[in-house]
Amino acid sequence: MSHQTDLLEQAVALRDLDPRRPKQANLRRAISSAYYAVFHQLIEDTVALLLPARLAELRVQVGRKFVHSTMKKVAQAAAKLQNRNLATVGSAFIVLQEARHQADYDFSRSFTKSEATEYIERAREAMRHWEAARTTTEGEKCMVELLLSRLDPA
Repeated sequence: MSHQTDLLEQAVALRDLDPRRPKQANLRRAISSAYYAVFHQLIEDTVALLLPARLAELRVQVGRKFVHSTMKKVAQAAAKLQNRNLATVGSAFIVLQEARHQADYDFSRSFTKSEATEYIERAREAMRHWEAARTTTEGEKCMVELLLSRLDPA
């Protein structure tokens, strides 16, 4: 099982941990985990496209260089594409990143179990659409753009 699958399972487990009155801490961590499942999947696939498996240590180092804000810029561009799969991934990434920011930093906001469920399902949907798109020419171009945008100091 992949790290990303584990993160989605963790999100579900945290969401369901308190059946009657979910604790905000659990809902917040569930939302954050859903976002990170997509975040890490995009990074893993991008690094795998660009570096052979024999350079596993370098893959880890390159993967740590990805930045949320630059990935959001690529997601914004992807959300405007005609490719339905990539547009879905881009849109989901933006929504999930905003939800993660609120969950991790905005303690004036409360979350419901249904909201956590929506974000988890959006992450699952993004992962399905990414799976369909990642080996296409457009998907590979998006992965290269993820890396190039990371290298762009602007």
